[in-house]
Amino acid sequence: MKFGIHGGQFMRDPVEKLVDAALEAERLGYDSFVVSDHTDNPHEAWTLLAYLARASTNIKLGTSATGVCRYVPSVLARRIAHVDVLSNGRARAGALGTGYNWTEFRNFTSDGVYPTRLERVEKCAEAIQLMIKLWTAATSEPQRAVDFKGKYYSTIDAILAPKPLQKPHPPVWYAGTGNLALKTIVAKYCDGWQCPTYGWSGVPALENYEAKMKRIQKYAKEYNRDISKFTYAIISPESAAERIEEFRAVGCQYWIFFGGGFEGIQKFAKEVIPSFQ
Repeated sequence: MKFGIHGGQFMRDPVEKLVDAALEAERLGYDSFVVSDHTDNPHEAWTLLAYLARASTNIKLGTSATGVCRYVPSVLARRIAHVDVLSNGRARAGALGTGYNWTEFRNFTSDGVYPTRLERVEKCAEAIQLMIKLWTAATSEPQRAVDFKGKYYSTIDAILAPKPLQKPHPPVWYAGTGNLALKTIVAKYCDGWQCPTYGWSGVPALENYEAKMKRIQKYAKEYNRDISKFTYAIISPESAAERIEEFRAVGCQYWIFFGGGFEGIQKFAKEVIPSFQ
C-alpha cells in the first residue's frame, strides 16, 4: 500500500504554505502530493505543480481530478510533459476526468458550452488517446509529427515539446465512477483509477469500490489489455488503519489522505502508515 496527500485543503492558502505542505509530505515519506484543479481556486493547478516540481525532490505530483474536456488536449499534454521534465520524471497525468462543473465550462472554455455526460465521456476518451500519441511520438524526423482526426479533436503535423521524461509517458490515472467511462477510458487507456469513498447513496463504499474494480478488470480483459501493473487508488478523509485495511484486502493499492492540515499529515504518517510497511 502506498500513500499520498491531497493538498486541496491548502489551495486557498499562500503558495508558500502549499510548498511547505508538499515538502512536509515528502519528508514524511508520502509517495505523492496532489492538488485540486478547479477555476475557483486562487492557484492554477498545473502552474502550481510546475512550481512544486522545482521546490521538491522525490515526491510524485498530480491532480485530484483535471477536467480534460475543459482543455485543448495538446495544450494539456504539453503542460503535463513540462511538469514531468521540471520534476525529473515525477508527474502523474491526472488523475484525469470529464469535468462536471457547469460554470467552469461556461466561463473557462473556448465555446462556453457544457457538453452532455455522454459527450464529455467521448471527448475525454478521445483527448487521452491524442495526448498519449503526442507524448509517445518519436523525437526524430519524420515520425515526431502527429496527425490525428477524431470526432472532437484533430491535429496536423503536431509536434509536442518537451517530451515527458517518463517512458512511454507519465502514468495516466482517471478519477470517476461512471460505468461508461470505466469501459471506454479507464480499461482502455489508463494506468490507474482513483475515486473517493463517498458519493454512492445507499450503497456501502467498500462494496461499490470492489464492484468498480471488477468492472475495470472485466473490460480490460475484453480489450485483451494487460493491466497487471494497474493501480487502484482512493482519495479519502478516512484515517483509521482498520478501515484502510478493508480496502487493501479487496485490492486497493494506493490511499490519498485528505484532511487534517499539517497535523493531520504528520499524525497519519506516524500512526497509520507504519501499519502497512
